[in-house]
Amino acid sequence: HDEGLQFHEFEACIRALIMVRPDKAYFAQNLLSLFHSTDLNSDGVISSEEFKTLLKQVDSSNTSFPATAQVATQQGKY
Repeated sequence: HDEGLQFHEFEACIRALIMVRPDKAYFAQNLLSLFHSTDLNSDGVISSEEFKTLLKQVDSSNTSFPATAQVATQQGKY
């Protein structure tokens, strides 16, 4: 879709994000709700600006894990 992301494309993007950042899995708990809250103008499509806003939200929710938790989430990936 040239004008933005429809729900199925949005879902694929979020699932790809979680594969890279498993600590962000809570964002996928209710994808339909997340889609609607990200679709600020309620046109049924996530624009690039709306998606950037969501990514900023994801980044701002970074939490600091104890060193052992960081190692545990990285284990087997390097």
